[in-house]
Amino acid sequence: MADALERGEPWGVWGGQLLVSGQVVARKRPRGRPRKNPAPVAA
Repeated sequence: MADALERGEPWGVWGGQLLVSGQVVARKRPRGRPRKNPAPVAA
């Protein structure tokens, strides 16, 4: 992971960590267009 950040890798999975635009992210953005109205929160 440190090597990927050092090289400035734009994206990929390194050591189980997802790298997008050079930043580690918790989860990938879903496919498709975002909703106009957010989904209701289930209680």
